[in-house]
Amino acid sequence: MPTFPSVSGYLTATVGANCASPSLNGLISAAVINQPTNGTVITIPAGTICPTPNFPNDTQMLSLPQTSSFINLTTGVFTAQTIPSGWTLANGQPVILSGASCLPGSFTAGNDNNSYNPNTGCSHNGPLISGVIYYLVGVSGSNFQLSATPGGSPILPGDYGAASGPGSVFLMEQWPLMNSNWIVIQTSTPDANFCPQGVRCMGSIWQPKMATFQTPGGCFNCNGGNTGFFTHHIWFRGIDATFTDVSSLANSTIDPQASNNLFNAPYTWMSSYIVFDRSYIHCPAFPNRCAEVFNAYGGRNMAVIDSDLENWNYWRSSATPVRLGNTAEGLSGSIVGSTLTIIPGSVKAPPSIVCTSTANITFTITGGNANASAYVYASPSAFLHS
Repeated sequence: MPTFPSVSGYLTATVGANCASPSLNGLISAAVINQPTNGTVITIPAGTICPTPNFPNDTQMLSLPQTSSFINLTTGVFTAQTIPSGWTLANGQPVILSGASCLPGSFTAGNDNNSYNPNTGCSHNGPLISGVIYYLVGVSGSNFQLSATPGGSPILPGDYGAASGPGSVFLMEQWPLMNSNWIVIQTSTPDANFCPQGVRCMGSIWQPKMATFQTPGGCFNCNGGNTGFFTHHIWFRGIDATFTDVSSLANSTIDPQASNNLFNAPYTWMSSYIVFDRSYIHCPAFPNRCAEVFNAYGGRNMAVIDSDLENWNYWRSSATPVRLGNTAEGLSGSIVGSTLTIIPGSVKAPPSIVCTSTANITFTITGGNANASAYVYASPSAFLHS
């Protein structure tokens, strides 16, 4: 299990009152710039509410334009436009890739339209895949090739990828990474006065001594936290991560907008060494609902330890009679000839909404053929309408 990093000699910074002057995101940006040479400890006063943080891209990644000027499809030679400080290209150097757009070769090898790895977009559809370790071969100045094995045959990508169009790039970093300096983001409560390591840090007990990350609730993908490309070595300690309370939405609808995207670390962005330690990660109390608290938490060496994960509820309205089988709940019905009949029943939803139909609802084809869908919705005012 990962252990809290040694921070002796690290730079230090403290978030200002109301998470402003200096702001958390401003301090994070400075810490990422300094990360190649120094780690940073960022302290947030306990009880302070900050927006969920967004990380800039790592500064030691190599960016490769996906055009004929920088990729030779015949020989598999890539030409680096700029090389990060401290990185000398060398044969045998292990690297990992991340696609800001579709990686080279992803169109020739396959895509959703020809059922090669369906439902993955352009990820995992070619000879170059995010997160897989490759090796530099054929290095000459700023030119190089990629191989699946040290000293092996170069990979010929077949196409430029780059579904995003002009200006698209794919990204590459050394592996292991060029530095292992941590950025620690923590509550101001000292460890001696906080829940001990090795046990679940219950939010019901320790929340007042935590710092808070708060994302707007009741909307889709609204300003949640994101890693950047190749974000690495981030340690969160004593964080209360949640959404704003939007329980009032359930007073006017049986289908209130769920909250989502408290934190997002897609595996294709190749984050690594990110740890939530002794934190309280939760959805606000019912009737709030949360579809995806962490939209994604992918990469290498990622962990959530000694933390309290609560109220990850995504309730749905219920219906009686219940439709059986591997289908969504709904009112039962029958089809006889050209008539679809939905029988009486109730739709129930929190906090106290019950919508009831007391008579059959029928849909009838009066002539010709029909191929369509019919829906019955329950409105907040308890009327069923089609």
